[in-house]
Amino acid sequence: MGSFPIRLEDLEIKPHLITKLKGAGIDSIFDLAISIPHQLIEDGGILTGANAQVALDIVMKAKRALIDSGLLAKDFSTAEEILERRIYENVPSS
Repeated sequence: MGSFPIRLEDLEIKPHLITKLKGAGIDSIFDLAISIPHQLIEDGGILTGANAQVALDIVMKAKRALIDSGLLAKDFSTAEEILERRIYENVPSS
Protein backbone atom coordinates (compact mmCIF):
# COMPACT_ATOMS: atom_id res chain seq x y z
CA MET A 1 0.00 0.00 0.00
CA GLY A 2 1.28 3.50 -0.76
CA SER A 3 2.33 5.91 1.90
CA PHE A 4 0.02 8.59 3.19
CA PRO A 5 1.12 12.14 3.97
CA ILE A 6 -0.19 11.73 7.52
CA ARG A 7 1.42 9.16 9.78
CA LEU A 8 -0.02 7.46 12.87
CA GLU A 9 2.46 9.50 14.90
CA ASP A 10 0.80 12.70 13.64
CA LEU A 11 -2.55 11.80 15.23
CA GLU A 12 -1.64 12.56 18.85
CA ILE A 13 -1.99 8.90 19.82
CA LYS A 14 0.02 7.67 22.78
CA PRO A 15 3.27 6.02 21.61
CA HIS A 16 2.53 2.69 23.33
CA LEU A 17 -0.77 2.44 21.40
CA ILE A 18 1.02 3.16 18.12
CA THR A 19 3.51 0.41 18.94
CA LYS A 20 0.64 -2.04 19.57
CA LEU A 21 -1.14 -1.02 16.37
CA LYS A 22 1.99 -1.38 14.24
CA GLY A 23 2.80 -4.71 15.89
CA ALA A 24 -0.60 -5.95 14.71
CA GLY A 25 -0.09 -4.76 11.14
CA ILE A 26 -1.89 -1.42 11.33
CA ASP A 27 0.91 0.59 9.77
CA SER A 28 -0.92 3.50 8.22
CA ILE A 29 -3.59 6.02 9.01
CA PHE A 30 -5.77 4.33 6.37
CA ASP A 31 -5.40 0.95 8.09
CA LEU A 32 -6.54 2.53 11.35
CA ALA A 33 -9.41 4.46 9.74
CA ILE A 34 -10.98 1.26 8.41
CA SER A 35 -10.59 -0.58 11.72
CA ILE A 36 -13.66 -1.48 13.77
CA PRO A 37 -13.18 0.01 17.25
CA HIS A 38 -14.77 -2.79 19.28
CA GLN A 39 -12.64 -5.39 17.49
CA LEU A 40 -9.52 -3.53 18.57
CA ILE A 41 -10.35 -4.03 22.25
CA GLU A 42 -11.96 -7.49 22.34
CA ASP A 43 -10.06 -10.35 24.01
CA GLY A 44 -7.14 -11.07 21.75
CA GLY A 45 -7.60 -7.73 19.99
CA ILE A 46 -4.79 -5.29 19.42
CA LEU A 47 -5.71 -3.03 22.32
CA THR A 48 -6.96 -5.69 24.74
CA GLY A 49 -7.81 -4.03 28.03
CA ALA A 50 -8.16 -0.55 26.56
CA ASN A 51 -11.26 1.52 27.08
CA ALA A 52 -13.85 1.37 24.27
CA GLN A 53 -13.75 5.16 24.09
CA VAL A 54 -9.98 5.07 23.48
CA ALA A 55 -10.45 2.70 20.53
CA LEU A 56 -13.26 4.83 19.10
CA ASP A 57 -11.25 8.02 19.57
CA ILE A 58 -8.17 6.79 17.71
CA VAL A 59 -10.21 5.38 14.81
CA MET A 60 -12.14 8.65 14.55
CA LYS A 61 -8.90 10.67 14.66
CA ALA A 62 -7.66 8.67 11.68
CA LYS A 63 -10.90 9.14 9.75
CA ARG A 64 -11.01 12.87 10.52
CA ALA A 65 -7.41 13.33 9.38
CA LEU A 66 -8.14 11.54 6.08
CA ILE A 67 -11.28 13.62 5.53
CA ASP A 68 -9.46 16.86 6.35
CA SER A 69 -6.65 15.95 3.94
CA GLY A 70 -9.13 15.16 1.16
CA LEU A 71 -8.12 11.50 0.97
CA LEU A 72 -11.51 10.29 2.24
CA ALA A 73 -14.94 11.55 1.21
CA LYS A 74 -16.75 13.40 3.95
CA ASP A 75 -20.19 11.99 3.23
CA PHE A 76 -21.25 8.37 3.38
CA SER A 77 -22.38 6.89 0.09
CA THR A 78 -23.82 3.47 -0.61
CA ALA A 79 -22.24 1.33 -3.30
CA GLU A 80 -25.37 1.84 -5.40
CA GLU A 81 -25.00 5.64 -5.18
CA ILE A 82 -21.35 5.44 -6.20
CA LEU A 83 -22.24 3.22 -9.16
CA GLU A 84 -24.94 5.68 -10.25
CA ARG A 85 -22.44 8.58 -10.09
CA ARG A 86 -19.91 6.61 -12.14
CA ILE A 87 -22.50 5.74 -14.76
CA TYR A 88 -23.68 9.36 -14.92
CA GLU A 89 -20.12 10.70 -15.13
CA ASN A 90 -19.30 8.32 -17.99
CA VAL A 91 -22.32 9.22 -20.15
CA PRO A 92 -21.02 11.02 -23.24
CA SER A 93 -22.26 14.58 -23.57
CA SER A 94 -24.01 15.63 -26.79
